[in-house]
Amino acid sequence: MTEKEINDFLVEQSGLPLETLQPLLVRGKLKTIKKKELLAEPGKLIETSYFLINGIVRHFVIDKKKAEFTKHFMRDPDFVVSSIPGFFLRTKDNIHCEAVTDLTVIEWTYEDLIDFALKNPKFFHFLLKCIVNAYSIKEKKELALHLLDAKERYTQFLEDFPGIAYAVPLRYIASYLNIRPETLSRIRAIK
Repeated sequence: MTEKEINDFLVEQSGLPLETLQPLLVRGKLKTIKKKELLAEPGKLIETSYFLINGIVRHFVIDKKKAEFTKHFMRDPDFVVSSIPGFFLRTKDNIHCEAVTDLTVIEWTYEDLIDFALKNPKFFHFLLKCIVNAYSIKEKKELALHLLDAKERYTQFLEDFPGIAYAVPLRYIASYLNIRPETLSRIRAIK
């Protein structure tokens, strides 16, 4: 994305004019995060949020048997908070957030976002919109797990996450859909 595309996206999503967003943009740090690097891990306070310029991240948990369960994927352009409760409530969480590909991001600290929002109350509305959107995605996935069969869940995945199906390992998608990788391979072979 070009700087203009980033600015246009942020203006459109936040509902704030670019002049208002400038102090926040100045505080952001442009970073490259390598594939497989963790943006968050269990037991650590989540101090940063990101605007994902380029790349794919996944949120996952690891159970007591060391099995990974993918909770969510995010693809550019988007805002990434490794754990919404952990970030906003300032608590430690059990979530892993991993760069599935190399990432280009703008990084902000918790203090950057909250200080900006206190000076620009309309930004709180944008943050609320992000939280509600994340909740609705989570709820849609939970309902799909109960109401749809494996093929229907994969079809919904393709609609919800265009361009990700062949960009991430099959086992991550199978985990997200709560099916075995072999089942997902059969479903893909039919499509």
